[in-house]
Amino acid sequence: MNRYKILFFASIVVISGLVVWVLLGKGETTSSDKPTVIIDSFKVFEGFQLKKDYDIKIEKEFAGEKAQLDSMGYKFNTLKNPLEIDALKKQFVIKKQQFDEKFQAVSQKYTNEVYERLNTYIKKFGKNNNYGIIIGSNGQGNVMYRDDAMDVTEKLITFINEKYSK
Repeated sequence: MNRYKILFFASIVVISGLVVWVLLGKGETTSSDKPTVIIDSFKVFEGFQLKKDYDIKIEKEFAGEKAQLDSMGYKFNTLKNPLEIDALKKQFVIKKQQFDEKFQAVSQKYTNEVYERLNTYIKKFGKNNNYGIIIGSNGQGNVMYRDDAMDVTEKLITFINEKYSK
């Protein structure tokens, strides 16, 4: 079983290498002479004004609920009766869970909206600057934009399937 895992991971490495080799123009030539550029995805995301605006909006939107939770936390220090402490603790846990769930949902909604807008702008930026590929360098190697003429997916699938069948 271990041998199969090694072969599987080795295959993935070889396939990834071939994709990079072809995309960087070392394999078959493409009809596109458009440059490949790299962006720091994290800096772009953090520097996008819409993201900053949403951060402020979230802060304002949740300020009241956060203040309530903080107040409950301070109240723990003033209580002496174990029954009151236990009741407040249960109340706090429920409110904190509700706050966290609501905050997560709103935060995810805003993050999705930011990425949707960013992706639209990145594509326009790529087209306006005549870039073939924009690679996001966030440690994951995501491709943020690519010109359709540079898509070699089908060629690669044909290649690897031909090699596999031999």
